[in-house]
This record gives sequence, structure tokens and C-alpha cells, in this order.
Amino acid sequence: MNQEPRVSNDRPSHILCGGMVVEPNVKEFTGTSAILEDGTVEEKVDIAIFTTGHHSSLPLLEETTTPGLTV
Repeated sequence: MNQEPRVSNDRPSHILCGGMVVEPNVKEFTGTSAILEDGTVEEKVDIAIFTTGHHSSLPLLEETTTPGLTV
């Protein structure tokens, strides 16, 4: 199987509609949950994407008041 990196410009729209949540500092994973370092538990996690050395800035999203949006 050949695995090519995929680049998508859809990330901001996925974040805005709640399909993707950006969270730093995951402490551990359980069967379907992610426990963050601050003790918050994200339930029903389908997939986790790990990135390193990547700095992302979405200033328009940071200014929104979308309930539950974490950037």
C-alpha cells in the first residue's frame, strides 16, 4: 500500500462546523476517549492526528464565538 501525504484546505471548515476539534497536550487515550493534561475528557474520539513542528494560525477562527470551538 502506497501512503502519500494529503494536503487539504478543508481544515478550517471542519473546525468551524465542529467536525474537528484542535486540542493540545493529550495525556492519555482510553478505548474511545482522550484525556487532556488539564483533566478534560473528550468522549467518542474517532481519530487522533498527531503533528510536530507545525505551527498553525487561524486568526479568523480564534475570533469567533462558536460554542465548543477550541483552537
